[in-house]
Amino acid sequence: MSGTEPTSPASPEIDVALVMRRLREGVRQRLAEAATLETGAAGNEGRLLALRDATVVREPVPHSARPGLGRLIVFVRKAAYHLLLKWLSRPLVAQQNLFNDAAAQWIEELVASEERLRRELAQQAAELERLRVEIRAAHPEAPERTP
Repeated sequence: MSGTEPTSPASPEIDVALVMRRLREGVRQRLAEAATLETGAAGNEGRLLALRDATVVREPVPHSARPGLGRLIVFVRKAAYHLLLKWLSRPLVAQQNLFNDAAAQWIEELVASEERLRRELAQQAAELERLRVEIRAAHPEAPERTP
């Protein structure tokens, strides 16, 4: 542990500061990742970043657009959720998040595998062309065949 991290849960101010700092670092990293991507390109990096952003399902945040009764409506929605629906929705949200994370990891592995195979295919095509040139140079009288 470093000197800035709390050693006991007795200091909640330090915990909150640490969590906020890590959250800001994560946001900065995500913004940097998004900024480095090509704009308007249909590349895999942008799609994977969007997939990573969409993997987490969150509990609903109640809100109301009504100016006068809005606070009361929000309070009633929060109370109803915490009293009646929390026990049902939290396990489902957790299960969905686990599935989304596993699916996102699998998709990322498939994309990495596809990119690796594309590189190998390009190398094989270059090697094949090099061999064709060598064969033509060694046997100029042989007829050319195109696959």
